[in-house]
Amino acid sequence: EHHQHGIDLTRLQNFDSFAALDESQREALAREWLQRFGNSGHHPNTVVDNLLNMIAARTAHALNLKGPALAVDTACSSSLVALHLAAESLRRGECEIALAGGVNLNLSPTPYLLFARAGALSPTGRCRAFDADADGFVPGEGAGVVVLKPLSKALADGDSVLAVLKRSCVNNDGRSLGVMAPNPDGQRAVIAGAYYDAEVQPAHI
Repeated sequence: EHHQHGIDLTRLQNFDSFAALDESQREALAREWLQRFGNSGHHPNTVVDNLLNMIAARTAHALNLKGPALAVDTACSSSLVALHLAAESLRRGECEIALAGGVNLNLSPTPYLLFARAGALSPTGRCRAFDADADGFVPGEGAGVVVLKPLSKALADGDSVLAVLKRSCVNNDGRSLGVMAPNPDGQRAVIAGAYYDAEVQPAHI
């Protein structure tokens, strides 16, 4: 939020409206600013800690993970694409165990306001993908991580297996009604590809 608004306490103190306050009001505002936002000046880690790849790099650093560590941004499908890449990494033998997850936090109202201005948000508060009544999407917040292992390894280790990932596929919709609008043909193609690669009949799902 500090970067989006481009303001810190030092700049705030130079505003004419701030200078018009009496001393006690200026001190109270400065205290509240620090309590809410901390010192938002320029720190040595400001750039590094706001790079997209840092969430993956920090996780690998903290857990001493040596395999591929990367951040994925494919909008709404980011977590699923991360899961796909993790599973493929296991199949190629690049790692013995993988963590795949996703997080979305609405830390600032700015994206919400811009999506609303673009007409992308659902005024009814419901997601209805590919439905005739679809009127936009609903932003959400959350975080989740799954641990992946080859099934034989998980069973040998006595792990609780919650699900088995038969196969996954990734594609792009290509041209659609708009860059944020899904294309049913593209969605259909990737699902068909997953069935084909896994040698699974849709009727068995």
